[in-house]
Amino acid sequence: MSLLNQWFSYRQGGCSASAISRMVRTYKGIIRSMAQRHGYSDPCTMPESKIQEIYQAEYWNPAGCGQWRSAQMQLVCFDTAVNFGVGGWQMFSAQGSLRDGHCYRALPRDEREAARVIVQWRLEFRDFRVSEAPDQRVFLKGWQNRDNDLLRKVGG
Repeated sequence: MSLLNQWFSYRQGGCSASAISRMVRTYKGIIRSMAQRHGYSDPCTMPESKIQEIYQAEYWNPAGCGQWRSAQMQLVCFDTAVNFGVGGWQMFSAQGSLRDGHCYRALPRDEREAARVIVQWRLEFRDFRVSEAPDQRVFLKGWQNRDNDLLRKVGG
């Protein structure tokens, strides 16, 4: 999981807080309430070792990222679980499911292709999210940059 931590830490960035953000104060994708569950009042004060522990315990393991054979699918699983929550990962990885009023086709059997498909679905979801919550448009370009970088990383 070390390489995934490096990728995610690079993509997620540092401490942030925004009056518009519904996630309030975050650090490397970890919100304040998650930090508090792990003994820190402010996520921005957590050491790297605690961040990695949280990634493993709260995202990687519950999302089942280690069950995938390909590094591409593991990366997409991990990044999606942190960015959308484990429930978001489950939503995106559910094959042939109905989401946001759309029935998506089943994931391809090839994991590398499935990883690309999930990232494409993430991009589509970002547009849907902004259409439902226009105040979130301020984050759209950053979300798209993140997803497009991930798509390039998995070979899209």
